[in-house]
Amino acid sequence: MNTPVLHFLFLFLFAANLLSSQDFFESRDLRNRYNVSSDEDNVSDGSLEHGEDFLRRNLRKAKKGDFIVTSQRKNITLIHIHSKSEKTVVFEEISIPSHLAPRNDVNWAAWVQEGAPSHSSWIMYEVSLTSGRILEFFSFTQNGWKDIPSEDNFISVLLNMKFNKIPMDKRKKIGPRSGGSYKDARKPWNPPMRVNGEFIKGVPFDAWRTTWPKDGTDLAGRDVTIYIPQDSDRYPSYFPYWLEISHAVGSVKVRIIDSGTGLESPKFDLPRRPPSFVHNGIFEDHTLHIEINTHPYYEEYRLLASEVSDYMLQTVELEHKTISLADGHRARIEVSEKELIENLKANTPYRFILIPVGHPKQHIETKSPITWIPH
Repeated sequence: MNTPVLHFLFLFLFAANLLSSQDFFESRDLRNRYNVSSDEDNVSDGSLEHGEDFLRRNLRKAKKGDFIVTSQRKNITLIHIHSKSEKTVVFEEISIPSHLAPRNDVNWAAWVQEGAPSHSSWIMYEVSLTSGRILEFFSFTQNGWKDIPSEDNFISVLLNMKFNKIPMDKRKKIGPRSGGSYKDARKPWNPPMRVNGEFIKGVPFDAWRTTWPKDGTDLAGRDVTIYIPQDSDRYPSYFPYWLEISHAVGSVKVRIIDSGTGLESPKFDLPRRPPSFVHNGIFEDHTLHIEINTHPYYEEYRLLASEVSDYMLQTVELEHKTISLADGHRARIEVSEKELIENLKANTPYRFILIPVGHPKQHIETKSPITWIPH
């Protein structure tokens, strides 16, 4: 598991590191000491509602500027919805060692605007709302892109997992269990809610549980319990405000110390990798074929042909067909002979310019001209 490269990739990834720290394990004795029963104690097989992958669905409700701040081990991490489109969400994460973090009544938005003083990591990554896949990952700290191996792509696994809602009568309770056969009158436990530095009392939560698939990672086969606010209009329902992961000697817990809205980042956008030509172009079967290395977030392209001449350059746009290859990491551009005849001059050299739609700065141009010779 490559945690230094992945950093945390959303709230649940903190648990992968925490599982190796005995300091974060909480035994049944500790639960009893603080008068809180465990969902583990209350839920038996078959007592959960039908599972659903609601996290990925709820992610569509994400709003630009929403953020949470988590505390785990010796680090504090701010997770921010940097931007959102109909198909994707861009997350921004900034981590800082706990002993260097701002103290008391922290204005996290101001801290970010000031460049997040003393931060140890600053990353962005884009997630597909359709598949839950990570489409791009960039580290501002290391000033470069990172490829996410499928075996380390926890966020994709997480967003596609089906969670089961824990019925209210099976939820973790407040206070000790009373003796006798009387009905359990204890109130369900809810995690603390803090928004923009202020504690909000009386916020009801739903509790959900799932089991991490047996994928060979440290989380494989472990029960994952999350708490989501019931009021999804007032509070983000795609940010778990409490996380527990079972372990042989107890459970790991991750806590959110603050949350809020309206945060703006000094980072304008997620840097994109430009596509690249595999070859300049090949005329075959009365068709121009251009193959490129690309990225899944580039779905459409404009193709321009620029005449190579000592005189004024003439540029025309060509209609074409784009065929996606290699899971979106390669593509083939095809231009029909009819389109070539109607728009290009025979026996004339051209350079081809490819522009990803929506990302004009990432355009590329063939290194050497191609001469079209009609059959």
